[in-house]
Amino acid sequence: MKQVTLFIRLFFLLVLCHATLVAQQDRPINTGQIRGAVVDSMGSFPLEFATLSFIDQATGNLTRGTITDQNGEFASELRPAKYLLKIEYLSYRTKIVGPLTLNSDRSMIDLGQILLGPTAESLTEVAVTAEKSQYQLTLDKKVFHVGKDISSAGTDAIDVLANVPSVLVDTEGNVSLRGSTSVRILIDGKPSSLSSSEGLQVLQANIIDRVEVITNPSARYDAEGLVGIINIVLKKSTRAGINGSVDLSSGLPHNHKLATNLNYRKDKVNYFVNLGVNYWERPGDGSYDNEFYLENASYFTDLSHRRTRRSFSPFLNLGTDFHIDDKNVLTSSILFDYARQPHDAANFYRDYDASGQWVGNEMRTDEELELSYALEYSLNYDRKCEQKGRKWSAVLQFTDNTQKEHSDFREWQIDREMLPTNDLVLEQRSNNNESDRNFLLQWDYTTPFGEDGKFESGFKMTSRRIRNRYVVEERSLDRWFALADFSDEFDYREDVYAAYGLLANKLGQWSYQIGLRGEWTKLKTELIETGRVNDRKPYFNFFPSFHLGYQLKEGSSVQFSFSRRIQRPWFMFLNPFFSFHDDRNLGAGNPDLKPTYTNSFEVGHVIHWQNTSLSSGFYYRRTADVINFLTLVDEAGISSTFPDNFGAENAYGAELTFVQHFGNRWDLDLDLNFFRARIEGGAERPEYGNDYYSWTGRLTNKIKLTKKHVLQLRLHYTAPQKTLQGSAKSITYLDLTLRRKILKDKGQLTIALRDVFNSRRWREIIQTQNFNSILETQYRKRTWIVGLNYRLGHD
Repeated sequence: MKQVTLFIRLFFLLVLCHATLVAQQDRPINTGQIRGAVVDSMGSFPLEFATLSFIDQATGNLTRGTITDQNGEFASELRPAKYLLKIEYLSYRTKIVGPLTLNSDRSMIDLGQILLGPTAESLTEVAVTAEKSQYQLTLDKKVFHVGKDISSAGTDAIDVLANVPSVLVDTEGNVSLRGSTSVRILIDGKPSSLSSSEGLQVLQANIIDRVEVITNPSARYDAEGLVGIINIVLKKSTRAGINGSVDLSSGLPHNHKLATNLNYRKDKVNYFVNLGVNYWERPGDGSYDNEFYLENASYFTDLSHRRTRRSFSPFLNLGTDFHIDDKNVLTSSILFDYARQPHDAANFYRDYDASGQWVGNEMRTDEELELSYALEYSLNYDRKCEQKGRKWSAVLQFTDNTQKEHSDFREWQIDREMLPTNDLVLEQRSNNNESDRNFLLQWDYTTPFGEDGKFESGFKMTSRRIRNRYVVEERSLDRWFALADFSDEFDYREDVYAAYGLLANKLGQWSYQIGLRGEWTKLKTELIETGRVNDRKPYFNFFPSFHLGYQLKEGSSVQFSFSRRIQRPWFMFLNPFFSFHDDRNLGAGNPDLKPTYTNSFEVGHVIHWQNTSLSSGFYYRRTADVINFLTLVDEAGISSTFPDNFGAENAYGAELTFVQHFGNRWDLDLDLNFFRARIEGGAERPEYGNDYYSWTGRLTNKIKLTKKHVLQLRLHYTAPQKTLQGSAKSITYLDLTLRRKILKDKGQLTIALRDVFNSRRWREIIQTQNFNSILETQYRKRTWIVGLNYRLGHD
């Protein structure tokens, strides 16, 4: 409690210091202020770091230059005069606003939203040229505009993330950032039921506006996520009248989607809806060649498996914005998603003795039905005060997520030709019922001081309750008996309280941001039937952040940043029961996992030329008690894979994103990430230390064949790398997309081929003292997609 008391005192000390600064920096009597916000005319998103030049109309001289902040906003103090405002942004048309007259009768001019359109010679070219701004590169984050990536048609959020710079999605759909899976995924800036791997498959790409990647977040954001935050922003327009789009796609293997985004704005009320329905089938296969060197025997097993995953999932996000007045907005929304997912799988085992002689074959089948639904209620209040840049917001959110899984397992002896002998040797079944309830309360406050300074503060409370009932039963003599080692009820309770303060300002070409966040965590887990309770002592941590930037010249800047972050063990990592599909290869959680802490340092540089953008950076992370998955084999030859804490990890890396526009015909995007990690095994597992290098690359070529036809080729590559217990081989695959404008340019027809050479397969080697395994698996196969998009209203 001493740390909590100290944090509260420091927090209020920051507020007091800010109040003192504001009192000492009143605006001089003989100056005025011009303020506003620069936004994209096509998508209504803010344009951060747009260049602003205030020109004295009488002399033609530049009086002041500045840039917009992360919200596209600006507020400049100027002496009385008549000005022209010149606004410039890469790949957008330069705009002149004015004349603007400041005098004793008019000391403040609020320009409101200033719309900037993409570079074009005529209005008919705007939609085509707008697709050039697929990446928005800034120092503190990368923004990927989904609608401008023509390969996003007919895909889901998992596929979208696979195309985002610095992000990697493996063949099982697991998301990583800069080589680490410890990344926080948010929806519209908040945790959501859609943030999970299953939820991301429900969320269609057509509903997503953009993806923001923040690799070293400030104290404003949750400290969760060792390598940063991925924020998925859903589409929503506030334009008057009816606006939106409708998307329809179909593909093989079965991949059929319907999505619509609509908004209707009249007077003070804006109604918005995102609706999606999809059905897909994903056949997959794989193989495991296992060698066992046990104390009592040595033998070999060849395992091959095939599976087909199916999903029918409607999704609805419905809400209203009520503009009380021009300063106050109340937003309410409800999100519903449902998924019915039947899966079937079969494992084929071929067993051999130490001399290589065949012993026998076995087949295990799994027929699974998974049902899940989630309801999410959100209430947001935003207030803009009279003073430009002063605002506060509040969020209230409740999520209720339910998931039910039932599986029937059967095992047969099979002959050497891999055909069943009709001798059923084992029959089992499992039931997994899970309820997940989350409550979130948050408020944030921002107030400016001086010319470019601002102070931010906020509070957040999250409460999560998960109850998971897992039962595995076996049939014997026409009766079902529970397997005690695989059946129990797991209760998970987590409460996190957080508060932060953040101070930011500019001094000439320098800019700085200093933040401090405190988080108090209470976590308790319990196995109800066995009575095993892990009631962890509540813990409190400080998470400082620091960002220092320098504007080298127009369009070029460099930044150093530091932040401390945490990875709390996820529910699935703590749950001791989560996989029984293969009774020879089990997966489980570890209720004794400890949280992981990291100190993250980063130096970044971004430069914009007329047709070129280049973002580069170097990063280093020092992580304590790093979490990794470990595979061990017992004397019965049963392998168990589970997470555990190891020693420290030192991770180094460099990344580069290069965007080049060759006139209006050819765009080239290159994304590279090189990284190295050195892991210490720790006192309990010193033999598992590791040192590995790897790199990933993504090259996109987009070629305008005619005024109506665009061709895109995207090549993905992941280099080989060592793992904790072995190594993983390289992965290379190619995506091909062709888009044509139709219906008087209000519609677009897309034909896409994902994984052209069917080469996206995960290949890994695991080596231990008593067990070696060579595995190869494919999550999804090559897919054809045909999609149609039609825009309504002004979109």
